[in-house]
Amino acid sequence: MKNMNEQRRRKHWIAVAICLAYIVLMYATLPTSPTPSKKTSKIEQSASPEQSSPESFVLNQHTETEQTAASDASAIEIDMDNIHVNGLAAAMDMGRKYPVPAECVYAVWEEADIISYYGNNLVPPYLPAGLTASPRNAVQNVVLSMAGDVWEDTVRLDFYQDYHADGSAKSADNLYIPKGFYLNASKIGLLYDFSCINSGNAVSISYLNETTVSIGGAMLEHGPYDPDTHEPSGHYEQYVAQFTLNGIDYEIVTSRLELEEAVRIVASIIYNESNININNS
Repeated sequence: MKNMNEQRRRKHWIAVAICLAYIVLMYATLPTSPTPSKKTSKIEQSASPEQSSPESFVLNQHTETEQTAASDASAIEIDMDNIHVNGLAAAMDMGRKYPVPAECVYAVWEEADIISYYGNNLVPPYLPAGLTASPRNAVQNVVLSMAGDVWEDTVRLDFYQDYHADGSAKSADNLYIPKGFYLNASKIGLLYDFSCINSGNAVSISYLNETTVSIGGAMLEHGPYDPDTHEPSGHYEQYVAQFTLNGIDYEIVTSRLELEEAVRIVASIIYNESNININNS
């Protein structure tokens, strides 16, 4: 009986040993995933978020959408119901006493001189599409006293579609009238300016960011003129806006620009912002 029990125990342990050996052999023969090489790791590390993670690409798109919305939200809103246009008279000499040549110095200011005197380069943050600065904007003629005091500081900057070789504006089409605007600026009073008037000489004022703005407008003729009747080929819009900001007198004179564009130019200077929305009721 004892021998039979011993035989049974021996057979049991032999069976267990065989099972264990089989399990070990099975795991030993299974295919294993290779460890990534250093080269593969570098490639993975250098991949952009868009390449390595679709979720991050969606997140980036969402962020750009939020930035666009924030940009639109930051735009300056101008209600055209608050913009008043007066009649427009011709440019006038403001009656300033002209300096005696022997008692003054005629000087040239470049952009650095303009910035030093005015605090900025006077270029409006907003320019209508297609308009560029004239090459002659780079230098301005001023008059100084012998002691260096500023006697004439009016700066004129041109922004039109096209220019002649000397930097003066020229028409880019057959209307003979350049499309664009010029800006006059002075800290001691403009040498020449337009008069914005209406019936009774009472000027209707517009307000932009608490700055008072006088705006005048007129429809002017343009050629070519009929040789027999002398009638013009048509008419174009001209607007003039005058205001004082930070001690500087500004005058914007447009040619063939819509009123909304003139307002955008003025508002961009007053708000120091190029993103201007116009609301028409």
